[in-house]
Amino acid sequence: MQGIRKTRGSIYAQTRWDEHGFSELDQKVSAASTRASSPGSMERQGGFTLIELLLCIAIIGLLASVAYPMYTEHLRETRVADGRALLMTTASSLERCYSRDQAYDIAACDGLERPSESGFYQLSVERHPGRYFLEARALDAQSVKEGCDSLTMDQTGERAPDDCW
Repeated sequence: MQGIRKTRGSIYAQTRWDEHGFSELDQKVSAASTRASSPGSMERQGGFTLIELLLCIAIIGLLASVAYPMYTEHLRETRVADGRALLMTTASSLERCYSRDQAYDIAACDGLERPSESGFYQLSVERHPGRYFLEARALDAQSVKEGCDSLTMDQTGERAPDDCW
């Protein structure tokens, strides 16, 4: 290394470069770092401390404790849509029968009692010549929104319970 010169308040090191592109300063720094990392030296290692990891786990736990109940409630509400769709498609089929044959209870309209497409509700149909009553009952009341374990509909379009429609 040739020397150090001071210019306008800054210190610049003048260095010589070897044939591999390393300066004399680079070689001295690398030699000093290998001596400092020998066993028994007190060099600070990079990485995360235990407190930092525990803090991250606590934050993730807090976010999960808020997000998971919201997610499960959303799923329960979505499953109610499965029962509503079952009632609407069945009512549509019965109305086609009525417009064709002027009755809801003819043999051509049999076979309507079935589970919903996703399997969360089971349909029961009560038919008479001029009216019908449909009920979709949840197969597992805990898997659907509270109060929506039984959805009903009749030929006038009256639906119950109101909170589920």
